[in-house]
Amino acid sequence: MKSLFAKTALAAATVLSVGAAQASVIDFENVDMSGLSFAPLVSNNEILTQGPFFMQGYDGNGSSDPGLVGSLIGPKSGGSCDGAGIACPTGDSTDYYATLNTGVLYMQGPHDMTLTQFDAGFIAPAGGVPNGAFGLLVVEGDRADKSYAIGAYKLSGPDASGSTSFSTFQAAGAMNDLFGGTTGTIDQGGFADYQFLEFYCSSSSLGSCSLDRSNLGQFALDNVTFAVPEPSSWALMAFGLAVVGSAARRRRSV
Repeated sequence: MKSLFAKTALAAATVLSVGAAQASVIDFENVDMSGLSFAPLVSNNEILTQGPFFMQGYDGNGSSDPGLVGSLIGPKSGGSCDGAGIACPTGDSTDYYATLNTGVLYMQGPHDMTLTQFDAGFIAPAGGVPNGAFGLLVVEGDRADKSYAIGAYKLSGPDASGSTSFSTFQAAGAMNDLFGGTTGTIDQGGFADYQFLEFYCSSSSLGSCSLDRSNLGQFALDNVTFAVPEPSSWALMAFGLAVVGSAARRRRSV
C-alpha cells in the first residue's frame, strides 16, 4: 500500500510540475477606456483594462491630485504625441501607452504571472533634454507574500536628430543590483502584479538618475508579455491535488 501511495503521489506531482504556460500580451490595441474621464488621457488613479488584465495609472510622487499621469497613443485610441506636447519614440505605428508626468503604470492579471519581455522607448519633452540624458526604466514585481523584485533597463535618450525609438527588452536582461530589499529577479517565479516607472538621468552616469519632478522622465510601453498558466493547467493541478488527497485518505484507512 505504501508503494501504491508513493507512485500515485509521484504521478500527481508530475502533473503539477508540467503545468503548461501560455504567453499573454498587453498590446494596448483593444483597451477598455470606460474608466477614463477624458479618454485617451489617463488621470491619477484611473483604471483601464484589456481582456483579463487590470491596469491603473498613478502619480509616482504619491500625490492624490487628479493630474495627468499617462495617455494611450495610436490610431485606435485617438491619442497623439503632438496633442500631449511630447516627442514620442519612433518604430511603433500601433497603439501603446505613454507614461507622463512621473506616472506609474500598474498591471495585474487574474493569476500569478511572469514578465518575459516588453517594448519601450524614452519620451522626451517637446523642449528636448541635454546630450547624454537617458531614462532608467524600473520594473517592480510584487508577490502575494509581500516580497518583491526590481529590475532596471536603460532607455536611450534622443539621438543627434532629437529622436528616440522603441526597443525590445527581455525581462531576464534587467540590472538587478540597483535597489535594496529585493528578493530574486522579475523574470523568475510568479508575481501578483508589476509596476513600471522611469527615473530621469541627466547625463550618461547612473549617479545622475532621480525620480524627476519636472516631467523629463517619461516613457512609452507596448507589447508587455507575460507567461501565465493556461486555463487547462489549472484543472490539471486541481486534479493532481485531488489524487494526492484521495491516496492519502486511502492510506490512512488501511
